[in-house]
Amino acid sequence: MTLSTVGYGDISPTTQLERHLSVIMLGAFVYAYIIGEFSDLITNMKKERSDFDARMRSVNELLAYIRAPVELRGKVQDFYEYRFNNKLNMEWGDELPKAILWRSCSTSTRG
Repeated sequence: MTLSTVGYGDISPTTQLERHLSVIMLGAFVYAYIIGEFSDLITNMKKERSDFDARMRSVNELLAYIRAPVELRGKVQDFYEYRFNNKLNMEWGDELPKAILWRSCSTSTRG
């Protein structure tokens, strides 16, 4: 009623054709809203993945710079993939397990 009139009840659809037109207009607005929300959801998912990929490139470059073993690189990659896929907090660097951090420090001081 509100969408099809200027005010609240002062002008309302009276004939069957006017009622059908009001329902069609309301349906079109609802459809456009749903499509817009779905589109926004997809866009945000792509942005999150893009940000994640950019950060993973930085992490991989750091691991290559400190000459981390391939096994350790794989574990770090798996760790971040797990956190991203399960929508866990994505703070970078501080949340690596202590065993991985210890191994990376001990391997970087050897070589």
